Amino acid sequence: MKTVLVVGCAGGIGSATCKKLIEQGYKAIGLAVKEECPIESLEYYKVDIRNDQLKKLILRLKNQ
Repeated sequence: MKTVLVVGCAGGIGSATCKKLIEQGYKAIGLAVKEECPIESLEYYKVDIRNDQLKKLILRLKNQ
């Protein structure tokens, strides 16, 4: 299964993109600065990509 990282998944285009990817069999990982994820089946992380939070998250995901 291929994994796709979607930045901005809580917005309209990002949310629609995640839903479509999941429907097509991808594992979608969503990132956004909002507290809640609009999609139940999405692996979601609250991350501000403008600082080092993204780098730390990617390292953590690589080690899983």
